[in-house]
Amino acid sequence: SNSDKNELPSDKYNWLVEHSSIKAINEFNRFISSKGGKLVLFAPTPEYEISIEQCKPNWFRPHQNKNCTKTIEQVKKEKSEVYFLINSHLDKTILVYNPLNDICFQDICSMIDKQSKPLYVDDDHLSDYANSEYLFPGFSSFLKKQRLL
Repeated sequence: SNSDKNELPSDKYNWLVEHSSIKAINEFNRFISSKGGKLVLFAPTPEYEISIEQCKPNWFRPHQNKNCTKTIEQVKKEKSEVYFLINSHLDKTILVYNPLNDICFQDICSMIDKQSKPLYVDDDHLSDYANSEYLFPGFSSFLKKQRLL
């Protein structure tokens, strides 16, 4: 939609460009590549406007709060500027792992899994459980597909 690589849809992520963060990432990638390595970045994970405590099932709260879930499409829309930056400003040789398929199920992202175990420790940080049970297997598979493991 926006063909000028130096303009972003809003000011929210301008700090990345203005403070030369993108340039530094690309330079770091060239350095890593020159040593035979590969740079891998994580695409964003869902963020919520609600506490994980409000999503844990309790006897006094038998139904899950609707704010504890989002569709993958909602997440992609909310993070569209980050995806724009990744796709338009980063070197194409940088690998990007998208964790959504590993922490979202049947196109629904949730703060808790099917066993009612928390995937988050707060509104935007994944729990150790989520990392070990969901991200680690998915990320390992991604690395194997890229022949990095």
